[in-house]
Amino acid sequence: HGHQFRPRDAVMFIRAPRALVARLLARPVDRDHLAVIGGRGNGGRVLVSYRGVRMLAHRVAWAIHYGAWPAEFIDHINGDSMDNRLVNLREASHAENMRNRKTHRHSKTGIKGVAVEDGRFRASISIDGIRRQLGQFDTALEASSAYEKAASVLHGAFSTSASLATSI
Repeated sequence: HGHQFRPRDAVMFIRAPRALVARLLARPVDRDHLAVIGGRGNGGRVLVSYRGVRMLAHRVAWAIHYGAWPAEFIDHINGDSMDNRLVNLREASHAENMRNRKTHRHSKTGIKGVAVEDGRFRASISIDGIRRQLGQFDTALEASSAYEKAASVLHGAFSTSASLATSI
């Protein structure tokens, strides 16, 4: 028996069957067949299962609210994939969705866009699959500043700092 359904708990596979979409949007959700499953163990995303079909919650929340599945991806504005409030969700292309990713877990500096090389700090940024070198700096702060300036111009609203500044 599943948990009570709330749009915040909803989730969907990127390419859900259109028949399921039609069923979910055409009539009330049968709560006896809906279960919230998973959590941070699923790549940090909540999954729901409805009549045996697993879906990503943020996509279901979007579909229920707007009446249609998103065309491509749904981006979590504040970077928290467990925060499926509608104010934290926006449609995005794959490239846009990748722009406000967190710092890679293997980063030696812990700063997005900054690497250590021969005792200096190198800043770089990717845009549409092309990596641009922003320069070498004496301090991590200088390199980080160069990255943030470039990100605000090249990534716009999808830059990490812009996303965090507008998150609720």
